[in-house]
Amino acid sequence: MKIIFKNIKNKLKLKIIKHNKVILRSLNIKKEEFKKYETLKKIKDKFNLYLIMDIDFEYLGLSYHYMRNEGLLYLNNIEFTEVKILTLNCNLLSDITVLKNVNLRALETLELEDNQISDISVLENVNFKNLKRLNLDGNHISDISVLENVNFKKLEMLNLRCNYISDISVLEKANFKELKKLILSYNLISDIKLFERLKFKKLKMLCLLCNKLNYPSQIEAYLKSKLEHFCY
Repeated sequence: MKIIFKNIKNKLKLKIIKHNKVILRSLNIKKEEFKKYETLKKIKDKFNLYLIMDIDFEYLGLSYHYMRNEGLLYLNNIEFTEVKILTLNCNLLSDITVLKNVNLRALETLELEDNQISDISVLENVNFKNLKRLNLDGNHISDISVLENVNFKKLEMLNLRCNYISDISVLEKANFKELKKLILSYNLISDIKLFERLKFKKLKMLCLLCNKLNYPSQIEAYLKSKLEHFCY
């Protein structure tokens, strides 16, 4: 079941969809939940957005709206304790520090693809202990040193494609015991020897397409033998 908010001619319209059919019903919103709806309404009213979220608050979609940093400020100090998926793809975000003030303790997927983010140091201060998928594809990131200190022990997929990353030595210290997919294509990486030393025992896919790789054939053979998918 999904709730769809639409801002049309300054009027808030609510549509509830169940089994691909539109149904109307009254919502019994608990007092503690009301602030969530009010916050989303403020974002929607200010930026004329379409917000779609599951009725149990497990999905919050804010992608493809050209949202700037001020749009995220409306989420400051709000609790979305049941949200498992937050999508903020294809916006104009450069500052995501507000995420440290949002209670997203159940979050499993964070999508930040195609924004203007260069500083990801806030990831050290967020409470995303259940995070499994982090997508930062298509940003302006060059420094990933914060990954040494993040508490993402359940992380299974890390996508850093299309950034400006050259130094990946921090990956030797990162505590990503569950990591299965690491995507680093379209960066400025040249040293592939580091991947021999990585301790990601569950890693199945490593993608290094379109970098500046300088690697001996024995390392190439080693990675192919260890991984199910190795793209370079």
